[in-house]
Amino acid sequence: MGAEVLSSRAVIGGFYNSLEATRNVGIGLALGAVFNSDQPSEEYPWLGAVPKLTEWAGGRLVSNLRNFGWTVQNREYQSSVEFKVKDLRRDKTGQVMARIGELAKSTNLHWDELVAALMEAGETAVCYDGQYYFDTDHSAGDSGTQSNLLSVDISALAVSVHGSTTAPSVQEAAQVILRIVSAILAFKDDRGRPINRDATKFVIAVPTSLFAVYAQAASAATFGSGESNPVAALPGFEISVRMVPELSWTASVAGFRADGMAHRPFILQEETGAILSVLGEGSDYAHLKKAHLYSVDASRAAAYGVWEHACKATMV
Repeated sequence: MGAEVLSSRAVIGGFYNSLEATRNVGIGLALGAVFNSDQPSEEYPWLGAVPKLTEWAGGRLVSNLRNFGWTVQNREYQSSVEFKVKDLRRDKTGQVMARIGELAKSTNLHWDELVAALMEAGETAVCYDGQYYFDTDHSAGDSGTQSNLLSVDISALAVSVHGSTTAPSVQEAAQVILRIVSAILAFKDDRGRPINRDATKFVIAVPTSLFAVYAQAASAATFGSGESNPVAALPGFEISVRMVPELSWTASVAGFRADGMAHRPFILQEETGAILSVLGEGSDYAHLKKAHLYSVDASRAAAYGVWEHACKATMV
C-alpha cells in the first residue's frame, strides 16, 4: 500500500488554526478595528463631539452633533496555491502544512499592506473631513486650525549628538517621537476640547531604514552618551515602534494612537472573512491535473479613520 495522501480536511483545519494564531501579528490590526459589512459599501457617519457638562441654570442646554459622512467600498481579494498529489503523498517533513500556515499569515498581513498604502498616500488622499489625511490645516467647528503633518529641523534640536535626515541620531529620533506624541495629545475636537487627553498607547510606524534608530529611541533607558531617554521616561505611556517595509519614506515617520475605543486611525471593513475553498480529492481538478487547489477569498477594505489619531513627521 502507498503512502497516505494528506487530506484536504487536514489542510483546511491547519489553515484556520493558523489564521486564528496569527490574527494579531501585524500593524494593520493594531491600528484599525474590523467593522462587519453586509453590502458592497458602508456609510460611516462620523458624529461630532458630545457637549461637556455645564452647571444647571434653570433649563437644559441641548446641542446638536455635527455630522461627517464617509463611505467605504469593499473589494474582492484572492490567493490560490496548487499542490501536486505526489507532493501531498511525500510530505513527511510538513512542508505543505507550513505553506498553508504561511498562506493564513499572509491573509492576516494583507491588512498591513492595505494600511501601509494608506499611510504612503496620506499627504495626497482625503479623509472624512475633506482634507488630506496628513495635512496642516484640519479644522472642524471650534477646533481651530490643526496640523498632523510636522516638519522637524533636527539640526536645531537641543541634543548632544546630531545625524542627518535619513540617518538621525537616537537623541534626534527620540525628540521626533516626543513631538508626534505631543501633537496627538493636543488635538481638539469640534467643540474645542482635547480629543486625546486619555491616550496612553502609541505606535510609531517607520520605514525599514529608520527602524533600528527609532526602536532604540523608544526603548533605551539611556543613550550612549549617558543621557536619560525622555521617551522611555514618560510616565504611564506605552510607545512601540513598528517597521512597515512597504513605506518608501526615507526621512519620515508617523505616529498613531493605538488605544482609541470608538474611533481608530484606520477603518478595516470586512464583508466576508477569509474563506478557504478546496478542489481536492474526488474533484475533477484532482482527476485531470493530479493536484489539489486551495484558494482564499475575502471581501474587505481599509480606509482612513480619524486623522486626529495620527501624525506624520518629516525630518528636514
